[in-house]
Amino acid sequence: MLKKVAVSPEEEDIIDEALHLLEGYTDPPYSILAAYWGNLSEKHKPKALYLLQGAG
Repeated sequence: MLKKVAVSPEEEDIIDEALHLLEGYTDPPYSILAAYWGNLSEKHKPKALYLLQGAG
């Protein structure tokens, strides 16, 4: 569920927190971030890219 929240087009603050929790409490790969890259706002793409690169 956390992964789905991280890529949902909902509240910006919730997505920020979901990405933080995703990083802290789950293990890579974060394939959902790559799959839903187009859904992420420009604000969240740097953090998502950081997670994707760290997973590779």
